[in-house]
Amino acid sequence: MAQQTATESETSAPVRINCGIDFQPQQGFGAYSAMVRVGDEQLDPIAGVVDDGATFIRCCLTAAVEGFEAVEARGENVEVVTPSTWVAETLGNTDEFAKLRSNDWVKDDGEEVVHRDLLERLASCIDLQEQVKWRFAQDVGGRGRKGEQEAKSNGEDGSQVAPDCHISYAAATVGNSGVGAYYIELDIPGRLEKVSSKFQTTNFARMHLTACIDAMREARRLLRKDGLRIVLDTPHELTANAVNRGWLDTWAQNKWNRREGDRVRNADLWQEFRRLMQRHDVEVRLSMDSANSDVMLSQAEGLARREVERVREDTAFKEQEEAAVKDGTLIRIFTDGSALENPGPGGWAAIMEVKGKKASQSQGYKHTTNNRMELMGAAETLDLLVKLQSDEKIDDVEKVILITDSEYLVSAMTRGWAKRWRKNQWIKQDGEKAKNTDLWKRILLASDRLKRVEFRWMRGHAKFREAFGSENAMCDRLAKEAAGQPEEKLLADDGYED
Repeated sequence: MAQQTATESETSAPVRINCGIDFQPQQGFGAYSAMVRVGDEQLDPIAGVVDDGATFIRCCLTAAVEGFEAVEARGENVEVVTPSTWVAETLGNTDEFAKLRSNDWVKDDGEEVVHRDLLERLASCIDLQEQVKWRFAQDVGGRGRKGEQEAKSNGEDGSQVAPDCHISYAAATVGNSGVGAYYIELDIPGRLEKVSSKFQTTNFARMHLTACIDAMREARRLLRKDGLRIVLDTPHELTANAVNRGWLDTWAQNKWNRREGDRVRNADLWQEFRRLMQRHDVEVRLSMDSANSDVMLSQAEGLARREVERVREDTAFKEQEEAAVKDGTLIRIFTDGSALENPGPGGWAAIMEVKGKKASQSQGYKHTTNNRMELMGAAETLDLLVKLQSDEKIDDVEKVILITDSEYLVSAMTRGWAKRWRKNQWIKQDGEKAKNTDLWKRILLASDRLKRVEFRWMRGHAKFREAFGSENAMCDRLAKEAAGQPEEKLLADDGYED
């Protein structure tokens, strides 16, 4: 039977698209269905198979695309019901989705979003409708997400299905020093990956959450796809209970407030933990007696203790850096950028610290993006520093440190991406033209003229209580204030391209 579509005359009532998924992670393919109702009329079912790079999320997006494309009407109110919380929340957040689209599907950290081809098709479909609402429902069409979770441990024939990645870890802190570490093992079919890291400002609960977050990020990096089937063994009872007893979803629904009205502790990490869980299919298990748990805990404790000693030794280095700033042999710059809408009015701000004295500058623009403002802050400040040295208003310095919360900027400069783009006539490895080349040219030229520029990343907005948090927070505030000025005070961003 040919696929049925709705005509203009048939769509006087709202449109509803129900998406159903049957995903088989072990076999590497999935099936989808879309049931489209236009008013009181149910269209013929749409169904198909995804076997090329299939993931649970890709199957969900495909079902939504096929459902939309079955509706030829324009300007309707459409409700899409999907078994994927990631799809419902990503596409349901119109501001964030518009931001991704305007950035050519590149996230703030410079990484291209997955399933770009399907997201582009969905964006085109959404543009044709008056209003689109996305809703998550576990029991949508066929087995859906609930059935997918029921099939985690067993295949269709009852046989055991191996996960894409089995994560075990241990975390430790050293007294009240604020120093902690984790040790992670990622068991991927055919190999065992080990990851460890240490932190200077943390506590016991944050250490466990950070380990879980970094482990899921590492699994995504190694396997290069979303929709992974992950088993996460945690020795932290709170983490296991938050997931398995539904506390995490309840906190999210209450905007990360407890029923008593108090803010959920470590809400920043819980939000990121939940976001990553929605990108994959994660089973969280409480496991305190695994065969190698003592070994991993010993590794984590050893890392934490060594970090305490390193921090004590590093104090002398920090004191030397502060002394260099005060005597003028080192200049420290803080920058931040902001766009009130992306794209939309934006601004950048910078604080330059010379011989212990700080001076700030900022500027707003009429129409730009967040990434351009991050880069503009660096370009303008480094250009100013070159001019001041050329005019002999500031002595030549041995080193310049530029501190920013933009991973996009720091990664491009420290990993050599920007220099490689310049060498290749601003063409990236994927053959696409690099964005914001006017600003990258300025940053690279200024960096070449200065003796030595170190680009240093820090977490944003001071809530992490890191060093220089107050300077970062001030730059963030000044950038937003610059963006929010009356239009006559805003400049045109001549380098911005739609």
